[in-house]
Amino acid sequence: MKLAVAFAAAAVAAPVHTLTPIQFGLDIKDAGGSSSLLVAWGRITPQPRLAILRAPRRPADAAPPLLAAMLMHTPTSTDLAASRLALASGGRRLYVVPVAHGPLAVALVPDGVVDFASRLPHRLVWLSLEQTQTGTVAAGIARDGVTKIDVIAAGATHRAALGRNGYIAVLPGLRAKQVEALLVTTTGGRYRLPLDRSEFTR
Repeated sequence: MKLAVAFAAAAVAAPVHTLTPIQFGLDIKDAGGSSSLLVAWGRITPQPRLAILRAPRRPADAAPPLLAAMLMHTPTSTDLAASRLALASGGRRLYVVPVAHGPLAVALVPDGVVDFASRLPHRLVWLSLEQTQTGTVAAGIARDGVTKIDVIAAGATHRAALGRNGYIAVLPGLRAKQVEALLVTTTGGRYRLPLDRSEFTR
């Protein structure tokens, strides 16, 4: 028992490595329901290699009609037959969908948010922020080996629900600009990823 307590104390005291600021997708919905999706498009790089995409497809992975309609309006060729449900939490479902010769589509249903990840910043996570009139939702994908994700916003830490390479954190009453960083715990260490503040001014 004493050894277990000592180990737990050492784990809590593990150092946090602060990395360079990360870019992210930003979706802001106004009172009328319109939205603008801001995504940094660079040169196309290989899609993130995730365990969820290598796992056998399950019935729950099938793309619902709303997801198909969301992806119809994107300038990419998505493979709905290879969609995967990364996480279902609080009435929301997060899907990842491969894109032919392009980034990985990350879609939040029923919110209607679609983002594209061609790489994971620092090979850890991709983040999308959705701001509505009632608050902000932080969602995205995480590489294999990520065991916990916390969202730091307005000086407080909010635990994200984490599933099959996907995560969702609901931040009621908070604006997207109040999100400061992600705290990502992996099997190899803990990392603080500050947000690139210039993304909020685009």
